Amino acid sequence: MPGKGECRMYCRFCGKELAEGSAFCNHCGRSQNEAAVPAAPAPDTAGRGTLKCPNCGSARLQFVTHTKTQGVSISDSCCGYILLGPLGLLCGLCGAGSSETKEGWVCLDCGHRFTTRDVEKAAQKKLEEQQALANEQEAKAREKRSREINLAYWRSVMANCPYPAEQLEALYADATKQEEEAEKRFRDARQEEQKNNGVWQAANYGMAAGGILLLIAAIWTVIAFMGGGAWGAGLLLGVAAFFVIGVFVDKDEKLYEQYASEALRALKQEKEQATQHKAELQKYLEAYHGLQNEDQAGAPKAD
Repeated sequence: MPGKGECRMYCRFCGKELAEGSAFCNHCGRSQNEAAVPAAPAPDTAGRGTLKCPNCGSARLQFVTHTKTQGVSISDSCCGYILLGPLGLLCGLCGAGSSETKEGWVCLDCGHRFTTRDVEKAAQKKLEEQQALANEQEAKAREKRSREINLAYWRSVMANCPYPAEQLEALYADATKQEEEAEKRFRDARQEEQKNNGVWQAANYGMAAGGILLLIAAIWTVIAFMGGGAWGAGLLLGVAAFFVIGVFVDKDEKLYEQYASEALRALKQEKEQATQHKAELQKYLEAYHGLQNEDQAGAPKAD
């Protein structure tokens, strides 16, 4: 026999239980079909104010309970008989007579049935959607503020640009080439002067030795780490390599101040000026491109 269900109804005016099929409440006498007076809003057990229907948003709700009584299971009896013989017929009696009661709400406007947990889930989903929308709006506001700041900065840069905007690309390319040439002249002249000074040349050898130690330390550490060996020794060797490089770099700078010729110092100054000139042009070029991109983004699209 399949299980049978029992649905209890309560007066939507006083909350007393009604007899099945009653059109009027035996306690308050109100008609259950009366529509002129709205039902009292149900309390929200989640503490968020008035409980409302998650389907239509109405607060005209009726609290109901539904009791389901378990009957004899024919399928369990048949399976028990096949597996255990005559005694297996008793399997169909397992759980017979037990009942399960479910409580919930019924919307008097749309008829939707739900539980308080359903309302909590709907409220949580709505809260997450509102938070996602707020985050999106905040991100757009930050992006707008960033664009406004960039635009103000780019306009200020271009207002003080001493070069024609349309020539910035060519000027920057030429400045890059000049910087490379100045760097090469200075490097070649420095190496030539270092060859004539044994102490200065030794500093170069020291930096090279530190670089070789650093490479060995890196290889040792990787191999030891992958093979489960003593990779700590590789780290110590790397620290020592950094120390050696630092010592000889500092010595190289001191030797440059002591032994560099005036011609070499002039080449260094020329290289630094070329680098500074390139950085200045790069600033103007970035501002020019930024304004161009904003103009293109704000231009109306052709149909």
